Amino acid sequence: MKKSIIHGIVGFAERHAIFIIILTILVSIFFGYKATKISIDPNVRDIFPENAKIIKLSKKYGEEIYNSEYLLLAVESNDPFRLDKLQKFYQVITRIEAIDNVGKSLNPFNLISFQKKGVQLQFVSTAKGKRAPKTKEELEIFKKRLLGNPLARNLVVSADHTSMIAIFPVSLPIDHNRFLARVESITGELKGLYEVHIGGQFPFDRATERYLKEDVPKFLIIALLVILFVYYSGFRTPRAVILPLLVVSLGTIWSVGTMKLLGFNLTVVSIMTPPLVLTLGSSYSIHVLNQYYREANTDSPDKSWIANAVTHINKTILMAALTTIIGFASLLSATLRQIREFGIATSFGIAYCAILSLFFFPAILSLLPSPKQEQQQRVLKGALTTFLERIGNGIPKYRYIITGIVIVILVGFFFSMKNIKYQTDFTKYYRKKEVAVDDNLFIVRKFGGFVEIHLTMTAPNNEKNYFLKPNVLKKISLFEDRLLQKPDIAYVSSFVTYLKMINETITGKFEIPERRSMVLLISRYFKALSATDTGSVLTQNTVNKDFSRLTITFRVYDSDKENYILEHRLSKLIKQVKDDMESFLPSEANPELWGKTLATLYLSETLSHDQLNSVLVSAILIFIVTALAFSSVWLGLIALVPMLTGIMLNFILMSILNLPLDVVTVMFSSVAIGVGVDNSIHLLIQYRRQKRYYSKNIEKVISHTLKISGRPILLSTVSLVIGLLALTFSNFMPIVYFGLLVAMVLFTTAVGAIIVLPAILSLLG
Repeated sequence: MKKSIIHGIVGFAERHAIFIIILTILVSIFFGYKATKISIDPNVRDIFPENAKIIKLSKKYGEEIYNSEYLLLAVESNDPFRLDKLQKFYQVITRIEAIDNVGKSLNPFNLISFQKKGVQLQFVSTAKGKRAPKTKEELEIFKKRLLGNPLARNLVVSADHTSMIAIFPVSLPIDHNRFLARVESITGELKGLYEVHIGGQFPFDRATERYLKEDVPKFLIIALLVILFVYYSGFRTPRAVILPLLVVSLGTIWSVGTMKLLGFNLTVVSIMTPPLVLTLGSSYSIHVLNQYYREANTDSPDKSWIANAVTHINKTILMAALTTIIGFASLLSATLRQIREFGIATSFGIAYCAILSLFFFPAILSLLPSPKQEQQQRVLKGALTTFLERIGNGIPKYRYIITGIVIVILVGFFFSMKNIKYQTDFTKYYRKKEVAVDDNLFIVRKFGGFVEIHLTMTAPNNEKNYFLKPNVLKKISLFEDRLLQKPDIAYVSSFVTYLKMINETITGKFEIPERRSMVLLISRYFKALSATDTGSVLTQNTVNKDFSRLTITFRVYDSDKENYILEHRLSKLIKQVKDDMESFLPSEANPELWGKTLATLYLSETLSHDQLNSVLVSAILIFIVTALAFSSVWLGLIALVPMLTGIMLNFILMSILNLPLDVVTVMFSSVAIGVGVDNSIHLLIQYRRQKRYYSKNIEKVISHTLKISGRPILLSTVSLVIGLLALTFSNFMPIVYFGLLVAMVLFTTAVGAIIVLPAILSLLG
């Protein structure tokens, strides 16, 4: 029944070819217009998972922090405190503050310090008038206040006094390209005076967007050239080159247009959708072409045989497309939004290519002259066909050896799994030396980075003035002292920090006052400080108005490597912090850790969980599909063997070559399952057909199966593998590894389909 329906539809396309072509053109114009409107999302840090609880806490306790990013401007010099240099640095800061979306900065000139005048406490800025000093006298006062202020160290001045930094809060969203262009034009005035380093997320976003724009045309051009080469080598006719290229090009345009319709952007993950659709979608055209030449009626002007040829191959194409779509759709179980979007977009692209190859492709073929006899003979009896027939003759003789090799691969897989590593350092994602990485690493080395973690405590029953109780404040002070003893914590700031500093200015003791009256007095000073422009930046989010909530902010980095702190080390640090929370902080205050950085704690766990989930989902669904299609549980299981063998071999190679898994490469198993089983399906369909003719001669069944199905399997594999290797030219290492891994696994699964699967079939008879 299914065959007759497909035959009728393909026959309709053949008889009404002009209508099908015009309809395809109109749909392509619509999707093409949408594709031109797609945007690029270059945010590299955004690919990290954000635990749902962390998101809620971040929005609850720090809405402004959550919806903004910091721009960091660091300058370095052997003599940074020269008057002319400071004047120019101050001018640059004020000009950057004048840019739209940029808030008041925290910088060496406006940092607040405290001084006692008589019985009164005064807030004074490190520099007179919160501007750069103009005279030597002002310069000496500035240096004394800046270098003597414990708040300043690692906040606006480095510990070695050679670098200073200005911190600009920037409201989102913002056009990072235009924004950074203006910033760089302004900071260019510092050249010759300081070494300038621009840090924060914005330089990463710009570099990523630039690389994404470079990668897309590069991938597509290489993939197109590969398809041209493979198709011409396999069939040696213009129609076998131009028409499949047209089919996959349209499928790619439709998939990008669909991404825009669904509200998706091109990210460092979904950037692979166009080249993957272009490459993977080409395999369906190879199967159609192979059958087209096999069944060509070279003498008859009647083209009805085209519908017969396409109908004979439709089950292969439909099942292959369905299993590939299942492989990509299984990524919907992923935690990361970008991976889910990639799975959806690529699934649509594969479906489009399958539909076009079954209906649009035959419509165009029906308008062309029938193939010549020598073209048909190249497919039926060419060198490649003969070679595969010989392989089919030899496989039954070595079936036990082949099965033994599969068992060895299985054992090697289990041993190699313990060596698989996860790459969570996003600074390693860039292939080339990148200024954005170098500038941010400079800030990490000089200032302990600017990666913040927040700890918020709430008074029991929201009790007012709870965090003005001396006994509570002393516990928090002891906890902060413990934090400062940890080498990976570069800076700690809270209401308690300011309380002790103000108390030191008044009484000479850097401690929590014993008397509540003194705490209340200092709290009024603190409120006055928070009301000033600079003070509001300094004290943002430290304590609420009625002192029922208090937040401690601390900055973390890898003190050994002087680098961003990665998941494993951060996990150990957070465990220590939590232990100290239990030991020192009042338990009734319900202390909670939050901040974007904590999302990295879940990265490896998330990647591992997502990979296992997507693999299980796709494997189970594909087994169900193949078992139902073949009406055989055994054949459903056997179809998975070459694909599983290929994946296991890939993990062995990853262990040997030390290739890491990351947010991109973690998807390769799901992709491999969906695509790798296609060859098994094609071979099994042909195997069952041949078994009807040679049921008592298994050797002949295997030989004829490979003779007929081996050629399109081999051609499509060559096309896929070389096309995917185009991804190794990417500027992003995760995409490089993904292209390499998927190319490797598709090659090994094809070898499994041509060698392992026939060996198993010959064993089972």
